[in-house]
Amino acid sequence: MDMRKLIKTFLVQQDSNTAELSRRLGYSRSNLYDKYRRNTFSVDDLERIAEAYGHKLKIEFIPKD
Repeated sequence: MDMRKLIKTFLVQQDSNTAELSRRLGYSRSNLYDKYRRNTFSVDDLERIAEAYGHKLKIEFIPKD
């Protein structure tokens, strides 16, 4: 799964952007852009992003049909 697309979609839904996300997380913009470039977001990163916008992260396994 491409976390970059998931995060960018979430930011659009929140009427936000990468610069605002980096500010809320306390990351430098270059650090956040490096994570985007390498697609190296951890579950902890995703939880922090969700919390920064007042959300919870839910990850679930769904059986294949």
